[in-house]
Amino acid sequence: MATVFNNIDRVAGDPLTSVVVSISLVWDTSISAVAKVEDEDTMVRGHYGVESDADGHWEIDLVHNDEITPADSIYKVSERITSSNDIATYYISVPNSATPTFWVGDIMVAPGDVPSWV
Repeated sequence: MATVFNNIDRVAGDPLTSVVVSISLVWDTSISAVAKVEDEDTMVRGHYGVESDADGHWEIDLVHNDEITPADSIYKVSERITSSNDIATYYISVPNSATPTFWVGDIMVAPGDVPSWV
């Protein structure tokens, strides 16, 4: 597991509270009907939701992508500002690392590298 986090500020630098974050795992369903963590006899399904705190911060513990079957799965992250309904959606891949804490900006999947089956 790794801790993934983000800090969200307004353009003026003030923390943005009340951001609803939804995270789900996506994978190539033509290869497997479900995503699995074989070593833990676990299937990964559904989404997880969290809201930013008073400092515009949110975090979650996620399974490293290299532990998930099928390979090349990625996480879809959607951050919705409740006051305006503005949504930012991006994808991340969580690496296995000796220091298991990552800012989402460091582990984003580049738009050109998002698999076509997403």
